[in-house]
Amino acid sequence: MRFDNILLLSDLDGTFLNDEVKPVKANIDAVNRFAQNGGLFSVASGRPPQSALRYISECKVNFPAVTYNGAMVYDFEKKQPVMSLMPSDEARKIAYDVYLRYADKVGFLAYYENDLVTIKANEYSLVMKPFEALNFKEITDYSLFPNGIYKYLYVAQPETIKEMLAVFESEYAGRLRFTSAGKNFIELLAPGADKGSMMEKLVKSRPDVKTVIAIGDYYNDLCILEKADIKVAVKGAPKELLDIADYVTKKTNNEGAVADLIDNLEEILSGKAR
Repeated sequence: MRFDNILLLSDLDGTFLNDEVKPVKANIDAVNRFAQNGGLFSVASGRPPQSALRYISECKVNFPAVTYNGAMVYDFEKKQPVMSLMPSDEARKIAYDVYLRYADKVGFLAYYENDLVTIKANEYSLVMKPFEALNFKEITDYSLFPNGIYKYLYVAQPETIKEMLAVFESEYAGRLRFTSAGKNFIELLAPGADKGSMMEKLVKSRPDVKTVIAIGDYYNDLCILEKADIKVAVKGAPKELLDIADYVTKKTNNEGAVADLIDNLEEILSGKAR
């Protein structure tokens, strides 16, 4: 089957990658087969471009990627950003004020183009050091954090994350965007910096794209699934994703969820599979 004019955007963690944070070979093979037959493939991830590239280097990526959970669109072929949105000065203050409430039990990090900066290298912030292909730095004076932040990240135990999410929802809704890419994480971004909105802007500039397929596994993927023509949830995803999905993969991320999607794409496009 030919896949001309079809764009497939895949989440990375929990979707394209297994629980050991490694790409599944079946996914790589299926993506390359998809691209060889005319399909457009890229990723929509919370990771920065350098980090994402480590996991898709064996894939034919022929469309710009949504990175930093929607703060930047990056073109891997041209090796440059296409568009980006950064949090405001107000968000910078809010991010720190909320951190201070939980400073003894949370990791607080700021993502830059090439650096990952933490205010305190503790057990939570250090979790991220090996996972992102960025220069890890500790700057204990927040006033010395440089400008150019794409997103803020909190890392903590799930019960602390739930408390913090309640704070953002009750006190700061509408003033900045907050999302969770996992039970141990909260991310703060600029309003409009989400996977779905950035995908929508990008596709408007590409008349060759006629159908958008998005696949994801967690709450931060809801925004892109909602705006995709075909919405795909990974087996085991939260109910909110399963409820809107046109197709739920039969395989988990460990078994090759993206390959499952591509293998069943003809039936999905015809509406025969769900």
